[in-house]
Amino acid sequence: MPGAEWVKIASDWLQFGVAGAAGGAIAIWASLGRRDSSLASTLAALRADLDTRLSNVMERLTRIEAGGVPAGQCASHIARIVALETAGRTGVTHDDIARAHHRMDVFEGQIGRMTGLLEGISHAMDRLETHMMQHGPRAGD
Repeated sequence: MPGAEWVKIASDWLQFGVAGAAGGAIAIWASLGRRDSSLASTLAALRADLDTRLSNVMERLTRIEAGGVPAGQCASHIARIVALETAGRTGVTHDDIARAHHRMDVFEGQIGRMTGLLEGISHAMDRLETHMMQHGPRAGD
């Protein structure tokens, strides 16, 4: 009878395993079913929100076409858009900035040369003043 006991134990374990697997499958199926219903309710809420927003936009467009929006308000929006588009087309480019930097570099070099020239003139004037102070005015001056 020892073999019969093993068969009984094996069949018990098999039944336990099958019951466990069936229970697990039922739990997974229920979870997936809840997820599908949750997903369906989320999609329905999103669809309703999208429909509401779309109807609001359509209502605004209808009012604009019918003249329900003040003309000045539309004109100011149009003027703002035109100004932004114009600024985008005529704005400063990298080439413009490079040219400005080049011109500043040239100007800096010219200022450096002028500074050197003025320092030379200042030195010459200092020497003349020193000479005049040491020798005094000439007889004919």
